[in-house]
Amino acid sequence: MGISKYKKIKKTQKIWKDWEICFLKENYKVKTINQLCLKLGRTRNSVIKKASRIGIKKIRWDNVEINYLKNNFEKYTNLELSQQLGRSVDSIGHELMKLKLLKSKKALSYLWRKNGKRNIKEGKESHRWKGGTRKDSYGYVWIYSPEHINASSKYVREHRLVVENKIGRYLFREEVVHHINEIKDDNGIDNLMLFENDREHIKFHTKIRQFGMTNPILRQIENRWKKLKKPIKPNV
Repeated sequence: MGISKYKKIKKTQKIWKDWEICFLKENYKVKTINQLCLKLGRTRNSVIKKASRIGIKKIRWDNVEINYLKNNFEKYTNLELSQQLGRSVDSIGHELMKLKLLKSKKALSYLWRKNGKRNIKEGKESHRWKGGTRKDSYGYVWIYSPEHINASSKYVREHRLVVENKIGRYLFREEVVHHINEIKDDNGIDNLMLFENDREHIKFHTKIRQFGMTNPILRQIENRWKKLKKPIKPNV
């Protein structure tokens, strides 16, 4: 008999233990998939498949919760809503996207005043504590800010936080922060400049490429904080 060219593949999958299954049953409806993966040391696909096999599902949003979210999503941050509804921050954000609910500019201004100005301190009290910062593949520094209204996976780009503390309000999503010296991790306020949208930002770059650092460009940089619009006052 000839030798088969196919070899038997050893099973390397970890067998689910009793305590893991109990933990999954108790926490699947209240914790995010990522939190369960970290606790159990398993992949996302493994956790979802096991939950499906033992017949547990996420709790669907009922009409009472949806109506509460619609009436209060501009009054509270996603973290506050998660505490009030007993759901994760990721679940709140996903449902808001599903319902196509976006916080208005007035709501962002109100939440800034409600939560107060965040102080960016130095040394041990700084946001730059070990584990509190990370740098992405584009060179931007991200700060751990889970309560921020525009946090992405609990992190916010540092240059946006610095500008927010300078102007005293949350930045709108369409606003763009520019690094004057083109160094993306140099987030001192002297190196930052705010544009109303990406179109204005691209127009600024085009002028520099075509004509260089002309006097009008230098004046625009020097007076960049003098012509900012005043924060919008919410109707509360």
